Amino acid sequence: MKQTSLENEDFLGEINNQNILKKKSENEVNNTIKSVLDKIKKNVLLMIHKKEYDNALKVITKDLRIFYQEKRDYDRFNITPYTDDLIKKYNLNSYVNASEIIHEKITYFPCQFPKKRYSENFLNFLEKTGVSLIISLIPIEEDDYFTGIYLKNKIEHKDSKGNVIFYKEEYEINNKNYIRLRYLRWEDFDVPDKEEFGFFYNEYKGIRSLHKNIAVHCLAGVGRTGVTIMYDILCNMNYVDEGIFLDTLLMLRQSRPCLVYTAEQLKFLADIFIA
Repeated sequence: MKQTSLENEDFLGEINNQNILKKKSENEVNNTIKSVLDKIKKNVLLMIHKKEYDNALKVITKDLRIFYQEKRDYDRFNITPYTDDLIKKYNLNSYVNASEIIHEKITYFPCQFPKKRYSENFLNFLEKTGVSLIISLIPIEEDDYFTGIYLKNKIEHKDSKGNVIFYKEEYEINNKNYIRLRYLRWEDFDVPDKEEFGFFYNEYKGIRSLHKNIAVHCLAGVGRTGVTIMYDILCNMNYVDEGIFLDTLLMLRQSRPCLVYTAEQLKFLADIFIA
């Protein structure tokens, strides 16, 4: 992900100098973040109503800056989890750039695509968290964390012109199976083609109930990742209005910075669920 005005180097220096929550527990951090979001909720809801999606995201992002951690060698970008509590909770071997969202019967793990040299860390994370389904939203090849892993099955899903939209892959590690749906045609910062994404989502929906712990990643693990998780949550609601829509967005942002990253991405979701 390219740096934007929201995530530049000066901004990171400011965050690091203000990192007053470094030693607080996950619950303390979450409660503090929720308090911040509750204070801005009324104003952001008005922006959503007026379709001022860029302003809404800027307000949310600005008020959560102080909670960011410093970038580490593992991290591809300056967007990091609020805390390192996943390491302790799941007895991970080391840090990974991932967060946790527990919603009803599903636990989502939005995460960053790991650098090649940290593939083992990422695989340990998948094992320890009990993930059995991975949603990949980038056309990964060269740095794939599954390189060298036994590929049991691979199915191509194509459009009417014969172009591959996504793959359904099945890998095996130590007698455990991992399903990965790998969506290929979604550019960074952008939104997917609605018809193609619906085709992809229907495949996911068909196996969703078989998996309780789901890892979702793009490159940074916020934009395309956030859209996909929010889409899934809203699709499984009987009713969505502006308030529910915003509550869902804030729930995601309370769990991980910058989920649903751009105004265009937020508009994509709003046009589907609250237009």
